[in-house]
Amino acid sequence: MFAQRSAGFEELVGDYSALPSTYLPEDYARDTQGLNVVGTVWAEFISDNPADEVRWANELMHAATRPTGMIALVDFLSPDLKHTLDAYASTQHVRCVRQHMGWHPENPLLRYAQRPDLLSDPAWRRGIDLLRGRGLLCEIEIFAPQLREFASVAAAYPDIQFVLPVMGWPVDLTRAGQATSKCELAAVGKCPNVAIKIFRWNASSVSTGRSPRCARGSFRPSRFWAPHAVCSRVTCRSASSLAAFNIFMVRILR
Repeated sequence: MFAQRSAGFEELVGDYSALPSTYLPEDYARDTQGLNVVGTVWAEFISDNPADEVRWANELMHAATRPTGMIALVDFLSPDLKHTLDAYASTQHVRCVRQHMGWHPENPLLRYAQRPDLLSDPAWRRGIDLLRGRGLLCEIEIFAPQLREFASVAAAYPDIQFVLPVMGWPVDLTRAGQATSKCELAAVGKCPNVAIKIFRWNASSVSTGRSPRCARGSFRPSRFWAPHAVCSRVTCRSASSLAAFNIFMVRILR
Protein backbone atom coordinates (compact mmCIF):
# COMPACT_ATOMS: atom_id res chain seq x y z
CA MET A 1 0.00 0.00 0.00
CA PHE A 2 2.85 2.37 0.81
CA ALA A 3 5.74 0.96 -1.22
CA GLN A 4 3.54 1.30 -4.29
CA ARG A 5 0.42 3.46 -4.42
CA SER A 6 -2.83 1.52 -4.56
CA ALA A 7 -5.52 3.03 -6.79
CA GLY A 8 -8.22 1.00 -5.05
CA PHE A 9 -7.16 2.04 -1.56
CA GLU A 10 -6.82 5.67 -2.59
CA GLU A 11 -10.28 5.57 -4.14
CA LEU A 12 -11.59 4.44 -0.75
CA VAL A 13 -9.80 6.83 1.62
CA GLY A 14 -8.45 9.64 -0.54
CA ASP A 15 -4.87 10.81 -0.91
CA TYR A 16 -2.84 9.06 1.77
CA SER A 17 0.60 10.23 0.62
CA ALA A 18 1.05 12.32 3.78
CA LEU A 19 0.84 9.25 6.02
CA PRO A 20 4.14 7.71 7.14
CA SER A 21 5.13 4.48 5.40
CA THR A 22 6.25 3.08 8.75
CA TYR A 23 4.34 3.71 11.98
CA LEU A 24 5.28 1.46 14.89
CA PRO A 25 3.95 1.14 18.47
CA GLU A 26 6.66 3.45 19.77
CA ASP A 27 5.53 6.11 17.27
CA TYR A 28 1.97 5.83 18.52
CA ALA A 29 3.15 5.98 22.13
CA ARG A 30 5.09 9.17 21.35
CA ASP A 31 2.16 10.82 19.57
CA THR A 32 -0.31 9.96 22.34
CA GLN A 33 1.93 10.91 25.24
CA GLY A 34 -0.17 12.61 27.89
CA LEU A 35 -3.45 11.18 26.58
CA ASN A 36 -5.51 8.60 28.45
CA VAL A 37 -5.14 5.74 25.96
CA VAL A 38 -6.20 2.59 27.83
CA GLY A 39 -5.65 0.09 25.00
CA THR A 40 -4.84 -0.26 21.34
CA VAL A 41 -5.96 -2.52 18.50
CA TRP A 42 -3.59 -3.50 15.69
CA ALA A 43 -5.42 -4.27 12.44
CA GLU A 44 -4.21 -6.19 9.41
CA PHE A 45 -3.44 -4.15 6.32
CA ILE A 46 -4.38 -6.38 3.38
CA SER A 47 -1.07 -8.24 3.38
CA ASP A 48 -0.13 -10.75 0.68
CA ASN A 49 1.14 -12.94 3.53
CA PRO A 50 -1.26 -12.49 6.46
CA ALA A 51 0.27 -15.31 8.53
CA ASP A 52 3.71 -13.68 8.52
CA GLU A 53 2.10 -10.29 9.10
CA VAL A 54 0.41 -11.60 12.25
CA ARG A 55 3.61 -13.25 13.54
CA TRP A 56 5.53 -10.01 13.04
CA ALA A 57 2.85 -7.88 14.69
CA ASN A 58 2.48 -10.29 17.60
CA GLU A 59 6.19 -9.90 18.35
CA LEU A 60 5.71 -6.11 18.42
CA MET A 61 2.73 -6.48 20.73
CA HIS A 62 4.78 -8.38 23.30
CA ALA A 63 6.62 -5.13 24.02
CA ALA A 64 3.42 -3.06 24.34
CA THR A 65 2.92 -1.31 27.67
CA ARG A 66 -0.89 -1.26 27.49
CA PRO A 67 -3.55 -3.90 26.68
CA THR A 68 -3.41 -4.74 23.01
CA GLY A 69 -5.60 -6.76 20.66
CA MET A 70 -5.09 -7.78 17.04
CA ILE A 71 -7.34 -8.18 13.99
CA ALA A 72 -6.03 -10.74 11.48
CA LEU A 73 -6.86 -11.12 7.78
CA VAL A 74 -8.88 -14.17 6.76
CA ASP A 75 -10.50 -15.65 3.65
CA PHE A 76 -13.50 -17.80 4.51
CA LEU A 77 -13.23 -19.59 1.16
CA SER A 78 -9.58 -20.54 1.62
CA PRO A 79 -8.81 -24.30 1.55
CA ASP A 80 -6.39 -23.63 4.43
CA LEU A 81 -9.00 -21.85 6.54
CA LYS A 82 -9.07 -24.34 9.42
CA HIS A 83 -5.28 -24.25 9.78
CA THR A 84 -5.28 -20.45 9.58
CA LEU A 85 -7.97 -20.08 12.27
CA ASP A 86 -6.16 -22.54 14.53
CA ALA A 87 -2.97 -20.49 14.18
CA TYR A 88 -4.79 -17.24 14.92
CA ALA A 89 -6.63 -18.69 17.91
CA SER A 90 -3.29 -19.80 19.40
CA THR A 91 -1.65 -16.41 18.84
CA GLN A 92 -1.64 -14.46 22.07
CA HIS A 93 -3.00 -11.12 20.90
CA VAL A 94 -5.36 -12.10 18.05
CA ARG A 95 -8.97 -11.48 19.09
CA CYS A 96 -10.70 -10.96 15.76
CA VAL A 97 -10.51 -11.96 12.09
CA ARG A 98 -11.51 -9.75 9.19
CA GLN A 99 -12.37 -10.23 5.53
CA HIS A 100 -12.70 -7.40 3.03
CA MET A 101 -15.98 -8.01 1.17
CA GLY A 102 -16.74 -4.55 -0.19
CA TRP A 103 -18.26 -4.57 -3.67
CA HIS A 104 -19.25 -1.24 -5.16
CA PRO A 105 -22.13 -1.59 -7.64
CA GLU A 106 -20.61 0.89 -10.11
CA ASN A 107 -16.94 1.61 -9.33
CA PRO A 108 -14.60 -1.31 -10.19
CA LEU A 109 -11.80 0.26 -8.12
CA LEU A 110 -13.93 -0.32 -5.03
CA ARG A 111 -14.38 -4.06 -5.41
CA TYR A 112 -12.37 -6.00 -2.86
CA ALA A 113 -14.19 -9.33 -2.97
CA GLN A 114 -13.81 -12.05 -5.59
CA ARG A 115 -17.40 -11.49 -6.72
CA PRO A 116 -20.49 -9.60 -5.50
CA ASP A 117 -22.53 -12.53 -4.14
CA LEU A 118 -20.08 -14.02 -1.61
CA LEU A 119 -22.14 -13.08 1.44
CA SER A 120 -24.89 -15.38 0.16
CA ASP A 121 -22.57 -18.16 -1.00
CA PRO A 122 -23.18 -21.37 1.05
CA ALA A 123 -19.50 -22.34 0.72
CA TRP A 124 -18.39 -18.96 2.10
CA ARG A 125 -20.89 -19.24 4.94
CA ARG A 126 -19.56 -22.68 5.85
CA GLY A 127 -16.28 -20.93 6.53
CA ILE A 128 -18.04 -18.83 9.17
CA ASP A 129 -19.03 -22.11 10.88
CA LEU A 130 -15.36 -22.79 11.60
CA LEU A 131 -15.17 -19.79 13.93
CA ARG A 132 -17.22 -21.67 16.51
CA GLY A 133 -15.23 -22.76 19.53
CA ARG A 134 -12.21 -20.62 18.70
CA GLY A 135 -13.11 -17.47 20.65
CA LEU A 136 -12.60 -15.15 17.68
CA LEU A 137 -14.77 -12.22 16.66
CA CYS A 138 -15.67 -11.79 12.99
CA GLU A 139 -15.30 -8.44 11.23
CA ILE A 140 -16.72 -8.10 7.72
CA GLU A 141 -15.91 -4.95 5.75
CA ILE A 142 -18.63 -4.12 3.23
CA PHE A 143 -20.34 -1.18 1.54
CA ALA A 144 -23.84 0.06 2.36
CA PRO A 145 -25.60 -1.71 -0.55
CA GLN A 146 -24.51 -5.01 1.07
CA LEU A 147 -25.99 -4.29 4.50
CA ARG A 148 -29.09 -6.46 4.03
CA GLU A 149 -26.99 -9.47 3.03
CA PHE A 150 -24.70 -8.82 6.00
CA ALA A 151 -27.73 -8.74 8.34
CA SER A 152 -28.77 -12.11 6.92
CA VAL A 153 -25.34 -13.56 7.72
CA ALA A 154 -25.44 -12.23 11.28
CA ALA A 155 -28.94 -13.59 11.81
CA ALA A 156 -27.84 -17.02 10.57
CA TYR A 157 -25.03 -17.17 13.16
CA PRO A 158 -26.47 -15.68 16.37
CA ASP A 159 -23.73 -17.29 18.49
CA ILE A 160 -20.92 -15.47 16.65
CA GLN A 161 -20.02 -11.85 17.44
CA PHE A 162 -19.79 -9.80 14.24
CA VAL A 163 -18.22 -6.38 13.80
CA LEU A 164 -19.28 -3.92 11.08
CA PRO A 165 -16.58 -1.32 10.32
CA VAL A 166 -17.36 2.29 9.37
CA MET A 167 -21.11 1.63 9.57
CA GLY A 168 -21.03 -0.23 6.27
CA TRP A 169 -19.29 2.52 4.29
CA PRO A 170 -22.22 4.56 2.83
CA VAL A 171 -21.44 5.09 -0.85
CA ASP A 172 -24.50 7.03 -2.04
CA LEU A 173 -24.34 10.38 -0.26
CA THR A 174 -27.46 11.86 -1.86
CA ARG A 175 -30.39 12.51 0.46
CA ALA A 176 -32.15 9.42 -0.89
CA GLY A 177 -28.99 7.33 -0.55
CA GLN A 178 -28.50 8.42 3.04
CA ALA A 179 -32.10 7.51 3.87
CA THR A 180 -31.63 4.06 2.33
CA SER A 181 -28.39 3.45 4.21
CA LYS A 182 -29.98 4.48 7.47
CA CYS A 183 -32.93 2.14 6.90
CA GLU A 184 -30.71 -0.81 6.04
CA LEU A 185 -28.42 -0.10 8.98
CA ALA A 186 -31.51 -0.32 11.18
CA ALA A 187 -31.99 -3.88 9.92
CA VAL A 188 -28.44 -4.67 11.03
CA GLY A 189 -29.23 -3.06 14.38
CA LYS A 190 -31.85 -5.74 15.02
CA CYS A 191 -29.07 -8.31 15.29
CA PRO A 192 -27.82 -8.30 18.92
CA ASN A 193 -24.60 -10.05 17.84
CA VAL A 194 -23.43 -7.13 15.65
CA ALA A 195 -21.20 -4.34 16.95
CA ILE A 196 -20.60 -1.24 14.84
CA LYS A 197 -17.19 0.39 14.66
CA ILE A 198 -16.78 4.13 14.02
CA PHE A 199 -13.49 5.76 13.09
CA ARG A 200 -11.92 8.97 14.26
CA TRP A 201 -14.72 11.26 15.32
CA ASN A 202 -16.62 11.92 18.53
CA ALA A 203 -19.87 10.29 17.54
CA SER A 204 -21.03 7.94 20.24
CA SER A 205 -24.21 6.17 19.27
CA VAL A 206 -25.68 4.77 16.12
CA SER A 207 -29.22 5.60 15.06
CA THR A 208 -30.55 2.08 14.63
CA GLY A 209 -33.48 2.52 16.98
CA ARG A 210 -31.89 0.18 19.54
CA SER A 211 -29.33 0.50 22.31
CA PRO A 212 -26.02 1.82 20.90
CA ARG A 213 -23.31 -0.74 20.34
CA CYS A 214 -20.39 1.17 18.88
CA ALA A 215 -16.70 1.78 19.31
CA ARG A 216 -14.47 4.64 18.29
CA GLY A 217 -11.06 4.35 16.75
CA SER A 218 -8.50 6.19 14.70
CA PHE A 219 -5.81 5.41 12.17
CA ARG A 220 -3.49 7.98 13.73
CA PRO A 221 -4.22 10.29 16.69
CA SER A 222 -3.60 13.45 14.67
CA ARG A 223 -5.14 12.46 11.34
CA PHE A 224 -8.77 13.09 10.35
CA TRP A 225 -9.92 11.38 7.18
CA ALA A 226 -12.71 13.19 5.36
CA PRO A 227 -14.51 10.10 3.99
CA HIS A 228 -15.26 8.97 7.52
CA ALA A 229 -16.64 12.37 8.42
CA VAL A 230 -19.08 12.06 5.53
CA CYS A 231 -20.22 8.68 6.85
CA SER A 232 -20.91 10.15 10.27
CA ARG A 233 -23.56 12.45 8.86
CA VAL A 234 -25.44 9.46 7.51
CA THR A 235 -25.92 7.36 10.61
CA CYS A 236 -24.57 8.99 13.76
CA ARG A 237 -25.73 11.45 16.34
CA SER A 238 -23.55 13.25 18.88
CA ALA A 239 -23.73 12.62 22.62
CA SER A 240 -21.68 13.67 25.61
CA SER A 241 -20.43 10.19 26.47
CA LEU A 242 -20.69 6.57 25.38
CA ALA A 243 -23.94 5.10 26.64
CA ALA A 244 -22.60 1.60 26.13
CA PHE A 245 -19.06 0.76 25.04
CA ASN A 246 -19.16 -1.81 22.27
CA ILE A 247 -18.50 -5.42 23.17
CA PHE A 248 -15.91 -5.50 20.40
CA MET A 249 -13.57 -3.16 22.26
CA VAL A 250 -14.16 -4.87 25.60
CA ARG A 251 -13.40 -8.33 24.25
CA ILE A 252 -10.62 -7.43 21.86
CA LEU A 253 -8.51 -5.82 24.60
CA ARG A 254 -9.05 -8.31 27.39
